[in-house]
Amino acid sequence: MTTKKYLSMYRKYMADIVFYETMKEEAIQNVASLRSPSFDDRVQSCPENDPIGNLVIAYERDVARYNIEILSCKAKMFMIDNQICQMREVNEEFFKLLAYRYKAGMDWQTIAEKMFLGLSTVTHLHSPALAEFEKMFGEHYKYA
Repeated sequence: MTTKKYLSMYRKYMADIVFYETMKEEAIQNVASLRSPSFDDRVQSCPENDPIGNLVIAYERDVARYNIEILSCKAKMFMIDNQICQMREVNEEFFKLLAYRYKAGMDWQTIAEKMFLGLSTVTHLHSPALAEFEKMFGEHYKYA
């Protein structure tokens, strides 16, 4: 995996969290919308014959699975964030450039304005910043 692809995963994980949170909310709403048995309904004592109980179990499994996915994405984002923050010790401009580009998703013009640099300077800083990041952390993601 390239350094750019690895760093770009930060925003992908953000989108995945939104997706899984939405799916989790839908599953929770589905459980909440199930009709409770009334006094006239026959309640099954055997779980295999209880369609509502089986739906609740399925929804609970879905919610658990979505929670695991959300935690996994957050852990991966935390790792990338921590690595980008460590770049500050090496070079403040590299840190800002990588944080603005890959965490905040800013375009080159906006980054140049935020850093009070010219557009060409910012784009030329990108390659050395990526090279330094790869030198520091490449072994963690290169073969992922």
